[in-house]
Amino acid sequence: MKKYFNNHSVPISLYFNKKYCEKLRSGAKKITIRIAGKRLPKPGDLIYIVCGGLILGVARVTSVVFKPLRSLGEYEVKEEGFNSLEELLEAIKRHYPGIKEDALIAVIRFEWEKKFNPPISEPEYFRGTQYTPEQIAKMALENLNLTEKEREVLIAVSEEGSIRAAARRLGGLEKRGSVRRILKRAVKKLKEKEII
Repeated sequence: MKKYFNNHSVPISLYFNKKYCEKLRSGAKKITIRIAGKRLPKPGDLIYIVCGGLILGVARVTSVVFKPLRSLGEYEVKEEGFNSLEELLEAIKRHYPGIKEDALIAVIRFEWEKKFNPPISEPEYFRGTQYTPEQIAKMALENLNLTEKEREVLIAVSEEGSIRAAARRLGGLEKRGSVRRILKRAVKKLKEKEII
C-alpha cells in the first residue's frame, strides 16, 4: 500500500458516488464518463479511485476517448455497469444537471493496478495525517498565510464539516477536486511549519 500511497507519480484521483463502490470493487464498472475540459488523466496515468470517501486503490488509465454525449451506446452501458442506455443517461444528467446532448464528454477506461484491502479512509488520503479535513481546514485558517480563494474554501470546509458539503456550498459537487487540492496544499504547509 505504501508504495502507491506515497508515490508522487499518482497525481490525479477519480471520485465516485458511494453507490458505485461495489461495481468498482467487483470490476463491473470499467469506465467513467466525465465532462471534457476538466482536469482529466491521460492514457498511462496512475490514478487513485476514491469512492464514498474511501480510496479503493490505484488504477491505470488505458484510454481516454472524447465524443458527444448523444453518441454514447451499448459499449458504454456495459462498461459502466448499467442495464440500459436510458439508465446511464439519467445517471449522467443527475451528476451534471443541464448537460446538453451535444456536450463533449470523455470516456475514461481504467484497469486496476492495486486494490487496497481495507480501503484507505479519507483523512489518510491527506498524506497520512491523523486529522479530518475539517480539522486541517481550521488549523490552516489559524496558522497559515492564505490566498482569498484558499480562505474561502477552507472556511467552507471548517463550517460545513466535510468536503462534499463544502463543495455543494461553493457551487456543486464538481468543486470537490478543487477543495481537495487546497486541503493537500494546506497539509504540506502545516507540515513544513511542523504544526502537524
